Amino acid sequence: MIQFVRSFTQNALTIIPSLYLVDYLRPAFKNASILSVSMRIVLLLMFAAAVSTALVTLSMINFGWLTYDSRTFVLNIVLNTVLAGGFTTVFLLYFFA
Repeated sequence: MIQFVRSFTQNALTIIPSLYLVDYLRPAFKNASILSVSMRIVLLLMFAAAVSTALVTLSMINFGWLTYDSRTFVLNIVLNTVLAGGFTTVFLLYFFA
C-alpha cells in the first residue's frame, strides 16, 4: 500500500506541474521549431521527475518507511529521470511522427 501511494504521489507531482508549465509556455513555444519544443518538454519532464522522486523519497525517509542509503537514493533519482525522459520521448515520437 505504501508503494502504491508513493507511485501515485510521485506521478502526480511529475505530470501535473509539467503540464501546467507546458500550457503556460505555449506562447513561447509557438514560434519555436518542433525539435526545440520537443527537447524542452523532455527536459522539463525529466527535471520534474528528478525533483518529485527526491521529494517523495526524502518524505518516506522522514516518515521512517525507508532507510537512507546515498547510492540507492541517487540511483533511484537517475533511474526515474531516465525512464521519464524515455517515456516522454516515445510519447512525442508517437504523436509527431
